[in-house]
Amino acid sequence: RVVTMAVAAAAAVGSAGAAAVGVGFYNRENYFFDTETGMLRNFQAIGMSIKQQELYREDVKDLVALTVQKMDKYLIVNTMMLGFCMTLYIEGRPEPDDNNPDWLIHLFALCNVGSFMYYLLSIWLAMHASVTAHSFGVRMLTQYVRLPIPDENTLDKCIGLAEHFEGAKMEDMFRIPVIKQQGARLRKAMERTSRTSSDDARSDAGWSDGDGRDDLSGGVASLEHIKLYRSLQTHWLGYDAYARVCMALGTNQLFHTLSYMTLCSLVAENNVPWPAFCCVIIYTTGAWSILKIDLRLTGRWFWVVSFFLLVAPPGLVIGSL
Repeated sequence: RVVTMAVAAAAAVGSAGAAAVGVGFYNRENYFFDTETGMLRNFQAIGMSIKQQELYREDVKDLVALTVQKMDKYLIVNTMMLGFCMTLYIEGRPEPDDNNPDWLIHLFALCNVGSFMYYLLSIWLAMHASVTAHSFGVRMLTQYVRLPIPDENTLDKCIGLAEHFEGAKMEDMFRIPVIKQQGARLRKAMERTSRTSSDDARSDAGWSDGDGRDDLSGGVASLEHIKLYRSLQTHWLGYDAYARVCMALGTNQLFHTLSYMTLCSLVAENNVPWPAFCCVIIYTTGAWSILKIDLRLTGRWFWVVSFFLLVAPPGLVIGSL
């Protein structure tokens, strides 16, 4: 009997040892499998982070390009209009010898010079806005919105070595599979059942958590590079806006110039006031449209400006009849 018990004990010890060795090899294989999976996950996260920063850099480039490309178009249009003003002043100006009154020539010259100065000022403002926007865009791309290239320490943390498993706790090295996870799953299921019963009781009592609205705060406007761009935009936003205003005022003065040139050509030289009146009405309507579209004036000031704008050139035609 003693021999039998000894044999049985030896067999039990051998079985336990074999089971422990098997569990140890199982956990070791699981450790390296989890390490490889985690390493792939970390590399995927690094790649997605780089892609995200590339998207942010594209956002900055697109936002800066809105101002730069718009100012470039302003420069082209304003330069062409400057040439048109100079052509009117050199080749299209009325001469005193053609029975043109001096006051009409003076009005033509003043409006043409005013148009020229507004276009010139618009060019300067557009150049400043374009250069400033491009400069701050480059500063954002080179100093703030950079690609998150991982360093050696970050890459070293992604890998797993055999010595890490060997330095783990004994309970982790010889963890019995399935039992711990299934126990945790059973415990969560019991907690979920208890929580569901409590929520049903609260619903029956008419209670509610929150107001049922979705949290819509945040979004693109809350991103750091968008906030930084909006704070830097104040350095050129005023130049951008007033470049458009000066271009609108220059076009307004150009319409007046054409009106006075028409008066000189059709009324003073050819004595045909009614065609001149129709042309002046067309030019004045164009000037009023520019004022209405591009400039935001309050109600009283808008009507005051509109009155002088619509009355002066047609009034001169009527007075010449």
